[in-house]
Amino acid sequence: MKLKIENLLRDNSIETSDAQEMLRKIFSGKKVGSDEKARIDRFIQLLESNEISAQAIGELLLPFADPTFDTTFKMLFGSKEHDNILISLLNNLLDFTGDKEIKELEIITEKLESPIFSYEDGRSSVTGAVDVLCTTTSNQKIAIEMQRAKQPYFLARTQHYMSKLISVQVNEKGGKEYHRDILDTYILVLEKQNLFTGQHKLSDNSLYEIEVEPIVKQTGQVFPGNKMHWKFFELSKFKEHEVYRNLTKDSSLKHQWLEFLINCGDQLNEPERDDIIKQGYKIMKLAQWSGDKQSLYWLEQAREFDQIENQKELIQEAEKKGLVRGKLESDIDKIKIGIEEGWNGTKILSKLTLLSRKHWLEKEWSQEQAHKVKRQKVENIQSTDDQQKEVLSKFEQLYDYVQQHQSDTLNQICNDLELLGDLDVLTTET
Repeated sequence: MKLKIENLLRDNSIETSDAQEMLRKIFSGKKVGSDEKARIDRFIQLLESNEISAQAIGELLLPFADPTFDTTFKMLFGSKEHDNILISLLNNLLDFTGDKEIKELEIITEKLESPIFSYEDGRSSVTGAVDVLCTTTSNQKIAIEMQRAKQPYFLARTQHYMSKLISVQVNEKGGKEYHRDILDTYILVLEKQNLFTGQHKLSDNSLYEIEVEPIVKQTGQVFPGNKMHWKFFELSKFKEHEVYRNLTKDSSLKHQWLEFLINCGDQLNEPERDDIIKQGYKIMKLAQWSGDKQSLYWLEQAREFDQIENQKELIQEAEKKGLVRGKLESDIDKIKIGIEEGWNGTKILSKLTLLSRKHWLEKEWSQEQAHKVKRQKVENIQSTDDQQKEVLSKFEQLYDYVQQHQSDTLNQICNDLELLGDLDVLTTET
């Protein structure tokens, strides 16, 4: 059967990755567009005409489950039956050695109240959940949470979640002696997509392992007595790293675990890796699961497809607004300086960065008009381009408002003028 399937794909010029993608959508029942549906229907007809079932080809091309779903993640790391896997993951990803090495742990199954964004019917809501809460032999608590798709405000959410974990510890002990009651607390985030993007982009965009702790800004010293630790792994960045490309069974367990999380669901055969990683592959072998577990897994896949599609536009819009807002605030600051220094309008325009069409704005704004404190109304300016008039009008509004609200913060001015609602006008290129 294996040879028959391989020949079928080769003879019909179907790449393995394309067949895997179609099978995932078949098994999950994912709703697709008409073009995609036609492609999948042709694929199913091809299988049927060769007397091959989707289940048979699925066992060959999708033998392992993706370990980053809620169901699969808890099967691997939320079961006392094989807690050695979780211990290995934590020790290696958090660099725990010596006195800090985890020897025992307690898996907490109760739900904790924490803000997690979910998407149903295109809307976001807040639900409460935590995957694993561990206690180490050195009395350190570690919260582990798996996020599979980037969500708006995720970084802020991790801070809120940390506050919940800390407050729970204080409430349990009564909060009389904080230095003893509060344990070192870790949040570990394993993320397929990049988190630090747009206005949150780091100076080194190649970092895939990111540690965060509160510091004293003036000295760079970790806050004395700090109990809060965040660690982020951006798996997509690791996949582009040289370490990933050259990974073998002798590579560090940290890197083997990261590769496992990225690749397990796409592997056709179990790779030669450390014994603890091989144990993970055995648990993720779909053929060994009950029908109910398989159905639940494919249902999660369908939900993820929908979430990714819904979130993509939200993320892009959020990033666009963040970037443009920064430029707006910079331009407003320059207008403030120009007004204080007595610059004319043409000089102020020459300093701005957001108004991408400023070259024609300077032309339209004649020297005779520029020296006036108040510019002429846009309808009096000779121009046949309505869009130019619209952008020019927005600049007039911005200039006049800033002149009258010099003491307002940049944030107040942006909000009062609802500038982010005019991004298309302000950023249109010629």
